[in-house]
Amino acid sequence: MAYERSVMHREVNRVRAELALPAVGLEAVAVAEERAVGHSDYSGKFAMYCAELAAGEVPARGA
Repeated sequence: MAYERSVMHREVNRVRAELALPAVGLEAVAVAEERAVGHSDYSGKFAMYCAELAAGEVPARGA
């Protein structure tokens, strides 16, 4: 799980940089992951929450 979180963190910040948004900390991605836990489609939810974070559609809680 730590590897996947780290990869998502890098990708979220890569997209945010392209959009001229400030980088977020690993904790912000961990919050997105925690929101996905318990869903039957965990991987899809985690990806969606990270996409929202990358696009700046949600505040970077835990940043």
